[in-house]
Amino acid sequence: MKKTFSARFLGILLGTALAAASDRAQAATPPIFSAITRSGFSHNDLAPHEWKRTVSNLLQRLFPGALVRESAEMVTMHLWEPMLKNGKILSPVQTIEFSVIEDLNANAFALAAHPEEGLAAQVKITRPLFDVVQNESELAFVISHEVSHIRHDHFSVQFPASMLTSSQRDRITRTHQRWELTADEEAVARMRGSNFDQLSSLEILDRLSERSAFLKTSCLHNHPALEERLENIKTSLLDQPVFGFETAPALHDR
Repeated sequence: MKKTFSARFLGILLGTALAAASDRAQAATPPIFSAITRSGFSHNDLAPHEWKRTVSNLLQRLFPGALVRESAEMVTMHLWEPMLKNGKILSPVQTIEFSVIEDLNANAFALAAHPEEGLAAQVKITRPLFDVVQNESELAFVISHEVSHIRHDHFSVQFPASMLTSSQRDRITRTHQRWELTADEEAVARMRGSNFDQLSSLEILDRLSERSAFLKTSCLHNHPALEERLENIKTSLLDQPVFGFETAPALHDR
C-alpha cells in the first residue's frame, strides 16, 4: 500500500531531525573537513594523501567486501558486486578508479568503463567539492551516488540533438532523470547500511545547488529538479530508520 504524507507533517518531521543532526555534527567534524571548511583553507591546499586517505576510508565502510588500494594519483576499488542493467548481470566484478581533478565547479561524476581500451570505470571528484562538503557523510553520499551510476550502467550513447526527434529527446531526458533518482535512493540505502548520517544527503544536495554553477548549466535538464530529488530522498528516509552522527564515528576516532 502506498504511503502518503502531508507536506506539513513531512517538513516538521525532517526539519526536527535535521536540526538535531546539525547540532551533533558540530562536535564530530573529521580532521580533513576541519582543516578545509572550518579554518578557511582553500581546496588548493588539499594534499594528495589527505583526499586519498579520506576516500579510501569511506569506500571501505560503504563497500566492506571491496579491495581498496591507493596509488600515486588515484584510489582504486575492486568491487565484488555485480554490474546490473535492467536486472541482468553485465559483470560480476567492477574496478573503479577515483581521482581528484581541477575544475572551477564543485562536482563529481562517473565515467563508464571501456574494457576494449583497457580503461576502468572512473569517478572524478573536483577539488572545489572538498570546500563544499562539511562531513564524511556528505562525501559518502556523493561517492555512493556516482558508484550507483556505474553499478547500473547509467550511461547512454551521445547523439547530436539535431539527429533526434523531440519525442526521442524527451524520452532520453526522462530516462536520465530516473537514473538520478535511483542513484540517490541507492546512495541513501548504502549510507544506512554503513551507519552514515543519511540526513546529510539532503544537506549536501541543497548546498551544491546553491554553490555549483554546473547544476545550473545546460546539463540541468538531465537531472530532476532539486525539489523532486529532495522529496524522493525524504520519502526514502521516512520508510527506514535514520542514523544520526552519533552512530557514524569521525575519521580520527577509528
